[in-house]
Amino acid sequence: MPKVRVATYNISGGITEDKRFYSKRGTPECTARLHKARGAMDAIAALLLVEGVQIAAIQEADTCYSGADTLDQGPYLANQLSAHVDVQPLFEYHLGSHTNVRTGLATLSTPRIRGRHRVSFPQKHVSWRRKLKARLLGAKGALHTVHEIEGSILHVVNAHLTHDVDAQKEFELSYLLDYCRNLDPVVLLGDLNTSPPPTRSPGMVEGHYFGEDRCMSILATHLRENPGRMHVDSRLGDFLREAPSVAEVCTYPSGAESIKLDYCIGFSKKPGFVLSSERVVSSELSNHSPATVLVSW
Repeated sequence: MPKVRVATYNISGGITEDKRFYSKRGTPECTARLHKARGAMDAIAALLLVEGVQIAAIQEADTCYSGADTLDQGPYLANQLSAHVDVQPLFEYHLGSHTNVRTGLATLSTPRIRGRHRVSFPQKHVSWRRKLKARLLGAKGALHTVHEIEGSILHVVNAHLTHDVDAQKEFELSYLLDYCRNLDPVVLLGDLNTSPPPTRSPGMVEGHYFGEDRCMSILATHLRENPGRMHVDSRLGDFLREAPSVAEVCTYPSGAESIKLDYCIGFSKKPGFVLSSERVVSSELSNHSPATVLVSW
């Protein structure tokens, strides 16, 4: 029976800041940021090694520049782990000669990667200004990779969903779940930018982004309509059935995890497919903590 340990990890560019701009002019500030990010990559690689992760779905992996120095975080992590890598840029910011940064998804894999597909989300529920911004700078999306493990195939979908437009986020989640239902076996890993009702409160961190969307209802509906085929952590399944607590699977903010944003979800028609309980590794290398599961089929 093939088995593999997988993880989802939003690394926040290695410096835990939203505005991660790196100057092409090599200013001391940007050089310091790049140095900090490189140190974080070393620590993240060490964490993944200790946890025995064989496939890691990384979100917010940057390609950053400071003068002649460049840090391409996805390939850098892969090199540290002696792993294969596939990347999908989602956003690119180029402001003349001053700012140049690219950020997106990276899937790291010690097993061979046999194929890849880019998953783009139609911008159906955003303003025309947002659609224009998406055309110019980029938008959230997913990376589908195909892995060969002990002679068997496993599909991995690495996703990062919109955080600030509820209707668009709900559309993206439905789109992604329908996409995954056509793959077998598949593990959906990523920052879905939604959190269970038990973690939602007026005082939650960035609650205006995660407090009102209907994504949990969408997940619950798919779980109900796919018995024995859709697999989630039992604690996640319990909360979708109105259980009161999911504290053990929360991933954000790191070091004081009280919100679940990062998910591991499996789909398979094959008998014997098993998705283990999630293990959340509390770590302040990013503003998210990674979640890992063991997959066997």
